[in-house]
Amino acid sequence: MNQRLLGLDLIRLLCFVGIVVFHSTWVIWKGPFGPPDPLPTAIWTYALLYARVFAFSGFVIVFLTSFLIGTSWGAERKCGWGRVRTSARISLAPKLYFILGAWLTFCLCVYLREGVFHLMWDVYPLLFVGIVSGRTLLRFPSKRLGFFVMIAGAMLSVPFWTFSVEKLLPFWWGEVFFGHCPEDYADWPLLPWIGLVWLGMIGGKTFAEKLKESGGSAFRFRKSEWLIWGPGLCMFIVFSDAYFHTLLGDGWACYTFRQSPPVFWGHFLFWAFLVRLSFHPLVQRFLNETRLFTWVSHLAISRSFYLAYLTHFLLIFALVGLLDPQQKAEAPWVLNAILLLNLPLTEILVRFVPRGVV
Repeated sequence: MNQRLLGLDLIRLLCFVGIVVFHSTWVIWKGPFGPPDPLPTAIWTYALLYARVFAFSGFVIVFLTSFLIGTSWGAERKCGWGRVRTSARISLAPKLYFILGAWLTFCLCVYLREGVFHLMWDVYPLLFVGIVSGRTLLRFPSKRLGFFVMIAGAMLSVPFWTFSVEKLLPFWWGEVFFGHCPEDYADWPLLPWIGLVWLGMIGGKTFAEKLKESGGSAFRFRKSEWLIWGPGLCMFIVFSDAYFHTLLGDGWACYTFRQSPPVFWGHFLFWAFLVRLSFHPLVQRFLNETRLFTWVSHLAISRSFYLAYLTHFLLIFALVGLLDPQQKAEAPWVLNAILLLNLPLTEILVRFVPRGVV
């Protein structure tokens, strides 16, 4: 197999484009009502249609980020029970420091948007806590990891928000563990979403170990797998429109992160199936022999995704500031420019950073 997982690079890029559109919408049309209806330009109309189709992208990105961390851990040679080579521990340190710095930067951006500084709980602190705690799980022998998979799966199957426990906690801690609605402080609470990080890390470690043992041939489909993929794809068909109707105003977090477990699992298993399909030897061969997919894998956005994710967000604020959002009603080209310039500028800026830094 290719050194890079081309299928994961492709899936991640498709999801990233949807996230760019959602974040641009959130910054430009701040407030509870979101963008106007109808939208001011055809480009934005098609862009938001794309974003709605990929509205599950945030969950996919978190899972893939965790999965790739797990693969790097699983690829390290063990040095005894509960230990891996020092390089595995060191390689995580820059990522963790970057995640903390990105979290503070995100909070400053929100301060510029809303005028009030708040240490907002979001995807960055979730990843930090999830990765740090997940490292402990990965130290267990692979045969015992199934137990933690069941714990993570159980967490993702419990609608914690229905218990209203957050009302018994100080506001910030309620936001951290459960989220608050309808205030819309519901982005990535630890319960249940730390389970998604653990699931990705364990899956990544298992993948890397199987790859070392038997190579790409281990990833041909087995009949027993369809006991999972069959019902999962059926669930996706039943609930396929749920995330498509994600709210575009300030209420999007309460809508997105409080869907029922069957809705979440239906969408998750669909994307997990695409990830699994990308590992099949025939699919890998097709990806490796197609220039478009190798080009995607060589993009700076693919090679330094952590930095690209933060850069695109900063660029939205910069473009809105430079092009003056007050003109958006009279000059629709401003809105198109903010959207269309983001990805190319992100790619250009990230290319200035040495490969593999973040």
